[in-house]
Amino acid sequence: MVDRPDPAGGRRSGGYAELLSVDADVAPHRSAIAAFALSQAPGLYRRACQDCHRADLKGDRRLGVADLTDGDWLYGAGQVSDIEQTITYGIRSGDPKSRNLASMPAFARPEPYGRYHIPPLRPDEIRKVTEYLRAIEGRSADAAAAAKGDAIFHTNGGCFDCHGADALGDGAIGAANLRDNIWLYGDGSRAAVFDSIAYGRAGACPAQIGRLKAGEIRAIALYVYLRAHRAPSHGAADGKARP
Repeated sequence: MVDRPDPAGGRRSGGYAELLSVDADVAPHRSAIAAFALSQAPGLYRRACQDCHRADLKGDRRLGVADLTDGDWLYGAGQVSDIEQTITYGIRSGDPKSRNLASMPAFARPEPYGRYHIPPLRPDEIRKVTEYLRAIEGRSADAAAAAKGDAIFHTNGGCFDCHGADALGDGAIGAANLRDNIWLYGDGSRAAVFDSIAYGRAGACPAQIGRLKAGEIRAIALYVYLRAHRAPSHGAADGKARP
């Protein structure tokens, strides 16, 4: 039996080599490279990501699965390199390089946080913090309760330690921006916010290192980036678009 050459396989190998030959964050601006990634990534996405993030990349807020199209990023600034790192090593995946610097404490429990001691909050305190978060988003809120929630947020609640005194979050550790009215879990209602504060959040994303090749991971990262940035039809991104 004579082995026959596979021109398509050779083209794919060359395409992945070219994709990996440039800086990840430069790739969106190279139309040929972006076009190749977009030709390969949908199948890879279906294999590695679709079960959680869905075919439309919109995720599932009931389960805390991120919407990958809204331009809002929990980790990093949404550059291809940021997305690539998350896909490669995961979030709380067990990989030593996974994103795992912080988890949301469960303030209604006697010991809210497993890594070190922080004091719990009473239900009425959690409700006041919830009103404060509504107020800083510009939504209707009980002003008196919000003022007390402000004090709790910045003192004994310790919320500022991760989310910042300005509540704008910290992409280096995965602390959410609490001012933008974009919610990873739930619909932003009082009940949903209360539950996040009371019971904590610590979602996970599997690591794809060892499951996908480096070029395949970058192709998915570029695909997600271009979907989030509403790339034009020729495949090159033309700037960041946030909702």
